[in-house]
Amino acid sequence: MKSIILLMLAAFSLNAEPQDAPTWLGALQQGTFVQEKQLPQLKRPFVSRGLFAYDPDKKQLIWHTQAPLNNKLLIDEQGVAEEDAQGNPQVLTSDGQVSQVLLILFSGDVQRWQQVFDLTWQEECVTMTPKQPFLRDLFSQFELCRLSDTQQQIRLFETNGTQASIVLAPMPESEPELLQ
Repeated sequence: MKSIILLMLAAFSLNAEPQDAPTWLGALQQGTFVQEKQLPQLKRPFVSRGLFAYDPDKKQLIWHTQAPLNNKLLIDEQGVAEEDAQGNPQVLTSDGQVSQVLLILFSGDVQRWQQVFDLTWQEECVTMTPKQPFLRDLFSQFELCRLSDTQQQIRLFETNGTQASIVLAPMPESEPELLQ
């Protein structure tokens, strides 16, 4: 389950109120990603690339890894499914708790974040410390940052020392729409 979260795997003064949240949060709902996962025992990070799409109305996240392996995950409030070769979803987990946290991360909804995380705002980043014991057992914190007008970064810090950095960018016009 932890590996599914990691594959998924955006400011102002300290303790800002939700109405002070910047407009860039949750603005990027479809695009590309580059993920670097650094395991404590490896010298170089494992790098994957692909496409993502978040549909706030359907409360669904599509996470399509294209390299080094082709894999498409469908995440909704009920759990996580993987699309098979025929395009049919195969349930990987029906743990709605985990998938709901992923959807909350992509929502940009600060009020929803505050239900699950303690938030600390600095510059163009928000650090999210899990409140729920099951998340605290896996992650020490999440960090969402605005890198530029077009790029955002999600950083995940596992309690075992593993770190992941996911850079999100807008969908190039040459790529097909994931949400149809």
